[in-house]
Amino acid sequence: MPTPNKILKAKDFFNKYAEQHKSISEERLMQFELNHFISLLSKENASVLDAGCAAGRDVKYLADYGLNMTGIDISEELIKRASQRNIKNAKFSIADISSIKLNKESFDGVWAMDIFSYTEKENIQPILKNLNTTLKKGGILFLSVREGSGIDLVKYPNMDDSEVKINFFNQVELEEALQTAGFCVLKGYSKEGKNHDWINIFAQK
Repeated sequence: MPTPNKILKAKDFFNKYAEQHKSISEERLMQFELNHFISLLSKENASVLDAGCAAGRDVKYLADYGLNMTGIDISEELIKRASQRNIKNAKFSIADISSIKLNKESFDGVWAMDIFSYTEKENIQPILKNLNTTLKKGGILFLSVREGSGIDLVKYPNMDDSEVKINFFNQVELEEALQTAGFCVLKGYSKEGKNHDWINIFAQK
C-alpha cells in the first residue's frame, strides 16, 4: 500500500525533483528519434514546439541543428533549468499542455516526449487536436508514450520512493487517437526502455 504523502501530482513531482530528473534524462537522449524527426521536417530552419520540454535536453539538441525552438512545460523548476542553458535560438515558457490554446499553424513540427503519461486520458484527444491545429500543413509530430494498459502508480527509488500516477498505452489506441485528431501515421514502433517499453510514433498533419 503506497504511503499517501509519497504520492505526488506530476507538477509537484517535477518541481521537487527537477535537478534529479535533469541529471537522469541527460543519459537517455533519443538520438535516433531526434535525427529521424529532423529528417522529416520540410526546411532546415523549421520552427518546432517541444511540448513537455522538461529541462530542455531535446530543445538543445534540435536547436544545435539550426531549428527555431519553443519549449513549454508545466514545471516552473524544469523551465528554470531549461532557460539556464542559454540556447540561442530557443525560448521557454511555463504552460499546461492540457489547457493552453496554441496558435493556429505556427509550427513545422511538434516534439512530444512522454507528455501523455501525466495527462488525464479524457484530455488526450483535445490535446492532439490542439497540436494538429498549431502545426502547419504537412507538419510533423513525434509522440512517445509508455507501453502497457491502464493507469498505475510508478515508484521512483532515486527520488525518495515518490510515486506518480502514470498512463500506459497500446499502439493501436494511440494511432486511432491520432487519426481521429487529423493526423496521418507515418511510422510507429515499440522500443525497449530501462524500466518499461515505449511506443514511438511519427505522424503528419
